[in-house]
Amino acid sequence: SKQWYQRRVRGPGCIGDLLLHRTDMIAMDLAVSSQRSSYIDFTFSFMDSGISLLVKGESGTSNNFFFLSPFDHYTWVAIVFSIILIAIIQTIFSKLSPFGLYGH
Repeated sequence: SKQWYQRRVRGPGCIGDLLLHRTDMIAMDLAVSSQRSSYIDFTFSFMDSGISLLVKGESGTSNNFFFLSPFDHYTWVAIVFSIILIAIIQTIFSKLSPFGLYGH
């Protein structure tokens, strides 16, 4: 049973990161089971909420553009290009439309 639990939590996720020592602490709403309590130290819950918090260990480098990390470089270029293209098309339609600001 312990081997099954070890294989199950090795993937990505909060508990897997905690067991692989990639993080120091997890604050989240999690049911306490006998299998989990043999690997994880639980505290007593004082409030029941759906909010989870993951605290990552300190890293040697800091990235000021961490908010760009959900997408790769090409995706951000495509997003910026799409915004510019839509703005140009909207401006052209606004100038040509009789109902727009610059209509005849």
